[in-house]
Amino acid sequence: MKTTSACLIGILLSAVLISACASTKIIGSWKDSGFHGTVKKVMVVAVVRSRAPRALIEKEFVGQLQNHGTAAVGAESLLQSDELPTRETVSPYVIREKADSILVIKFIKKETIESHVPESNQGVPVTFDADMNTIFQPFSDPGERDIAYDYTKTTMHLALYSAETAKPVWTATSETLYQDNPVNHIRSFVSAVLKNLVSEKLIP
Repeated sequence: MKTTSACLIGILLSAVLISACASTKIIGSWKDSGFHGTVKKVMVVAVVRSRAPRALIEKEFVGQLQNHGTAAVGAESLLQSDELPTRETVSPYVIREKADSILVIKFIKKETIESHVPESNQGVPVTFDADMNTIFQPFSDPGERDIAYDYTKTTMHLALYSAETAKPVWTATSETLYQDNPVNHIRSFVSAVLKNLVSEKLIP
C-alpha cells in the first residue's frame, strides 16, 4: 500500500510540475518614466528566423492588441518575405500605416532543462519501523527511482519603440517553459506580455 501511494503521489507531483512548466514570466521589465499616455497603433515585428512562427506570433499580438482597443498590424503581412525583418525594411510601412509605435519581439535562445521527481518516499510519512538507511538515501541512489522529464525554456527580448523618436519606451525579457509544440503556447506568451503592457499603462 505504501509503495502504491508513493508511486501515485510521485506521478501526481510530476504531472503538476509538468503543467506548471507551460507558462511565461516577464523579467527585467523597464519603462521610460518620461513617456506618458498609451500607444494608438502598433507595428508588430517578430525577429524570428522561421517565417511561419514569425507570422503566427505577429498575428496573435495583433489580435490581442485589437481586443485591448489598440490598433495593430503585423510586419510579416506587409513584407511577405522569408528574410528577417530589419529597421530599413520595416520603416516605410511604419510611415505608410501611420503607426506611432513598433513592438519588436526578438528570439534570444532556447535551452533544454532536465528535472527529476523522486518516485518513492515523496510525501509519504516516515514511520518508526523505517530503515534509517532508507531515510538518508540520496535521490541518486539506485534504490530510489526518479521520474525524469525534460522541458524547454525559450527566452525572448521585447521592446516597444516610439515611431517618432525611434527610442524605446518599454523593454522586457520573457521566459517561456513548455514540453510540447511551442506553437501551442504563443497565445499564453502574448497574453503575459500584454498583461505587463497594461500594468505599465501603455495599452488600455
